[in-house]
Amino acid sequence: MDGLTTNGVLVMHPSGGFSEDSTPGVWREISVCGNVYALRDSRSAQQRGKLVSGGWKGPQHMKLLQAQNSLTVSGSREDHRDLLRA
Repeated sequence: MDGLTTNGVLVMHPSGGFSEDSTPGVWREISVCGNVYALRDSRSAQQRGKLVSGGWKGPQHMKLLQAQNSLTVSGSREDHRDLLRA
């Protein structure tokens, strides 16, 4: 069983990272099971958006949370930056 949270878990990969030349990417919504969907018409909409990729292994979202991502959880926005290097 899969589902979306009431206010959504949204992720956006900006093109060009966070720089003067960057442009906004496409916001995607992540389900409870990790599936990636296009945004719903509104956060409170009962119908989920179109499935973009199934789970964390989809080609466009190979590494879902990357450096320079914007992440919105229940309306609170965070900018993710990789601080640890392998």
